Amino acid sequence: MNRLYFRWGLLVASAVLAILLGGYCLWRVFFGESLFIVEQAIWLLLAAAMLIIVAITVAFPIAEAIGTWVSRFYMPAASGIPPVSYILAGRYEFERQWEKSLNEYQKIIRYHPKELPAHLGRMRVILRGFEDAKLAESYFRKSQKQFQEQESCDTLSKEWDKLCAERQAREI
Repeated sequence: MNRLYFRWGLLVASAVLAILLGGYCLWRVFFGESLFIVEQAIWLLLAAAMLIIVAITVAFPIAEAIGTWVSRFYMPAASGIPPVSYILAGRYEFERQWEKSLNEYQKIIRYHPKELPAHLGRMRVILRGFEDAKLAESYFRKSQKQFQEQESCDTLSKEWDKLCAERQAREI
């Protein structure tokens, strides 16, 4: 953090120095003594070089700030939260890539904790793919705590019962 302040301080100091130096040289050329034209030209070139270095260094952060500000007009709802998509999770589940499917359901739940289909898919993948009833039951309990609405809890319980019945049927 201190390096960042030092860098910006150095840039501001260079810009101010370049502007003052260039202004002084121009003042002397137009309104003062013009005896030392070569010396003043060298100082003007130095001031221009300092301004160019400052402009190159500052251009990208300024362009990024302006671009971010302008992009809010075209994409006002843009945020760091991705939209809900079950495409990958369903695809991996269909292909029986259980770990990848579970990871996708976990991502959906992390960003959208109230998505009931993601909770159901996670339990389904754990029971069908990993055949770990204890882990699936722990996730079922966590999911029950997540939902306050009676309808969501009923749907969750019904789906859990179906998955348990399906598992018992496979064991027989």
